[in-house]
Amino acid sequence: MTRTPRVVLGSLIVLAAAAGYGIYWWHESAMQVENPLRGAAADDPALKEARRLLASGQDRDRVLARRNLEAMPREAHIQVLLALARDPKPAVRRFAASNMVGLRGDSRVLAALAALAQNDPDPGVREAAAKTLDGRD
Repeated sequence: MTRTPRVVLGSLIVLAAAAGYGIYWWHESAMQVENPLRGAAADDPALKEARRLLASGQDRDRVLARRNLEAMPREAHIQVLLALARDPKPAVRRFAASNMVGLRGDSRVLAALAALAQNDPDPGVREAAAKTLDGRD
């Protein structure tokens, strides 16, 4: 074999190895992506406080929970509402859906609202999510 075919063959082997590693790296990094709809962690103090306030069922506590959320930075506000949207209690999910109205520009919020509007077992939650999607309070 002359020098030129060896150089070409060696270059092809190096190129194939680089492409294979790139595909492996891309696959592995794609496997480590977190679920963007997950929401705040269960031990998040803001989430615990919101759940505590909403558990009372009192209007004044719902107003306080809403004020607390609005005082948070936008990302924390979104994370807590996404977590509340997965709560087992329909009243908490309804609260979350109703309070996402100002955050509809975020794709995670839109996805959560669409899921609630289409799939939630409680008709009140579905209605609140649909109203929020439409921009109605």
